[in-house]
Amino acid sequence: MGVKSRRKGANGELEFIKLLSDSFPSYEFQRNYDQAAKSGFDVKGLPGFGIEVKRYKRGRLYQLDWWEQVVEAVKPTRLLPMLAYRFDRTEWNILIPAQWVIGNEVDRHDITCHMPYKDFVNLYEKHDEIKKNFDEHKDELEEAEKQYQAFMQSMAD
Repeated sequence: MGVKSRRKGANGELEFIKLLSDSFPSYEFQRNYDQAAKSGFDVKGLPGFGIEVKRYKRGRLYQLDWWEQVVEAVKPTRLLPMLAYRFDRTEWNILIPAQWVIGNEVDRHDITCHMPYKDFVNLYEKHDEIKKNFDEHKDELEEAEKQYQAFMQSMAD
């Protein structure tokens, strides 16, 4: 990879980190400097995701090998793959597993969802809100489950 290409890649990563930082000020984002040695993903800091960033001059849609690259990069981790890309004079786009979008456990990466960055931010915030609400009521749910199990046991006796 040439110097100009590496510089454009680094600039794209920094640009995307700035965008993430503006959208999610409570998180700390950084470039993954281990990526060259360990073939990891580009950006760390968004809980749940390993992010690969692509920045190109021309194009309309991502290339499949970009997605395959981030899927491979997150395999040693418990993170989900995210591809963030844009071409000159276009907005950032996001590609993520479709199962995450609909709130299911992600067990495959071949079905994806493509969306503008701002839509991803809204979706991530909704997921985060649901998780916080669940965590707040987890004890109540566990107690209700125990009561239900006790009731079912008494019915069986």
